[in-house]
Amino acid sequence: MKKITLLILLPFFLFAHSPSALEYLAEEHKWVNDTHKVQYQTIINKKELMKHILLNLNNYVFNLEKYEFMIFNHFLINSQNDFTKKIKGSGNE
Repeated sequence: MKKITLLILLPFFLFAHSPSALEYLAEEHKWVNDTHKVQYQTIINKKELMKHILLNLNNYVFNLEKYEFMIFNHFLINSQNDFTKKIKGSGNE
């Protein structure tokens, strides 16, 4: 069975490497080349957009953490001031 299949496919393999088949493939590739160029540019644009989105997200998270740290430090400073005022106030009484 395998031999019969190979014998039937032999002419197709021979035709696939003929000069006319290669010419046809070259012409077909020229037709498709513009489509590939547009697809490639689209992929590049998507990657650039993702880069900017991730960079902005990174900056946003960094600023959010910075502000959270500043708020926490402000709370600590106020608590410490209140505590020292209470200690000074209780010592004078």
